[in-house]
Formats: sequence, structure tokens, C-alpha cells
Amino acid sequence: GNLMIVNGIMICVLYAALPPEAQMLAFRPKPEGCSRKIILATNIAETSVTLDGIKFVVDCGKHKSREYSTSTGMESLQVSDISKAQV
Repeated sequence: GNLMIVNGIMICVLYAALPPEAQMLAFRPKPEGCSRKIILATNIAETSVTLDGIKFVVDCGKHKSREYSTSTGMESLQVSDISKAQV
């Protein structure tokens, strides 16, 4: 599923292609007995939404960008490092 509780820690995901009802799990308060809530998110969390109660953000320093291959004539998403100039 899109939500796990492991050793008292609520872990959920958040990304654009996730169905809206599954995205809403990231906005719920952590349940009784959970000491922390961890949200594994793409850059949707940086640009599109506000999440209350965030104490720390860890950025992997990577992003996906559309790249065109002249040899295949197709576009694909490629993972690359974010430069300091992009920050």
C-alpha cells in the first residue's frame, strides 16, 4: 500500500501520479502510538503542496528530465544530478 507503520513510524509516499485518495494519506496526522511520520516524495512536495508539521527535508539532489534520443527518435525520462545553479 501507500502507507506503512514500522516500529512506530508512519511511512507514506507522495508523487503526482498517485491517485488523489492515496495522496491524502500524507496529509493525515500520524496515528496514536506513532512517534514520527516520514513522507517519501518527489518534487511535487516542493512545488505543489504544503504539508504541515514538517521538521526536516532531505533532498536526494536528483531530478528527472525529458531527454530526446536522436538515435531512437524517442523521448525518455532520465535521472540526473541537480546542479547548484538549479537550486
